[in-house]
Amino acid sequence: IPSAMQRAENITVDVMVADRAWIAADRAFQYLESVAVSSIVPALGPHTGQSRVLVEGTKLAETPDALCLFGGTTVPVEYVGGEFVCETPALEVAVVELEVPLLISLNGQQYQDTGTTFLYYEDTVHATAANPASGPVTGGTVSTIAVDNAPLFVEGVASCKLESLSWPAGSSPTTLILPAANGTSGTMTCPLVTAPSAGDYSLTIAPNGQQYTSSAVVFSFYEEPTFQAFIEASGPVTGG
Repeated sequence: IPSAMQRAENITVDVMVADRAWIAADRAFQYLESVAVSSIVPALGPHTGQSRVLVEGTKLAETPDALCLFGGTTVPVEYVGGEFVCETPALEVAVVELEVPLLISLNGQQYQDTGTTFLYYEDTVHATAANPASGPVTGGTVSTIAVDNAPLFVEGVASCKLESLSWPAGSSPTTLILPAANGTSGTMTCPLVTAPSAGDYSLTIAPNGQQYTSSAVVFSFYEEPTFQAFIEASGPVTGG
């Protein structure tokens, strides 16, 4: 195949057999423009893999042979709703942190460096406390969650999840990471949804918004108190 073309296009392919006349192969070869990747979301995930990475950019053509290469491992590209998605492979050896380049091939052979990297981390991130640790079943409480390994969290990507409860459609929880002075522990804020009944629920966190930690803190929902009557409806102006 010629090494380069001036533009992306389809060309016809002819075949010569034993130095005889050219024979039309009735097949076309497609030249594609180089991809231009602007970002990947999320750009981090646990070393166990299975993070679904959305690749954003232009000229990400839909082809049957497209592959993503994370470090030295290839995975097929999925086209979901017109979006270019790759699921990260698991690392063979657990690591504390490892950053690998992401390369993309549209034909399964030639790879292009996207200029982006994916950060693998060890699944040792924990939520350690919630403040406040309770709120009404009607929702609206914003709880501050203490976390360790705060530098892994990215505002707008990291998220919270309450056991068996889902966030309202189109309103995923916003988070704000405030690393402490030591650079490791920190906090994130979680606006909490309504609960079907009072009780204790497990609250977990995900630095990449997908894989949630195995450790959890407990958040307690209670019924809204209702006013019935004053026991004493009057008293002296001096108080007491």
